[in-house]
Amino acid sequence: MQKKLSKKNILLVDDNLLLRELGKDTIESCGFKVTLAKSGLEAIDLSKKFLFDLIILDIKMPGLNGFETLKRLKMNPKCPRTMALTGYNNCLKNNSFINAGFITVLSKPYTVNECFTSITQALSI
Repeated sequence: MQKKLSKKNILLVDDNLLLRELGKDTIESCGFKVTLAKSGLEAIDLSKKFLFDLIILDIKMPGLNGFETLKRLKMNPKCPRTMALTGYNNCLKNNSFINAGFITVLSKPYTVNECFTSITQALSI
């Protein structure tokens, strides 16, 4: 059974500890609650226990990459909107993100304003 968390809750998935913690601080400064996952498998497990409003999913991770993780997440009909997170700016022009089911892409590094704008747009789609 999934539990609904009280305010807009975002699951941030990144295998890099420092980027995960910095991302959490940035997203929380935008007024959102953040849950962290260090892998695609952990994200899938957490999504079975909690209802998230948005998942921000790093693309390049060991084990399950972002595309593979999204494919598994989408097996759940209650899969929330999912945003790609990548450090590869040249990938932003690639339609493979949208074709895979990501609603938008946030490029690393990002500012607080870019993060807030991307999240609020993703939540309003």
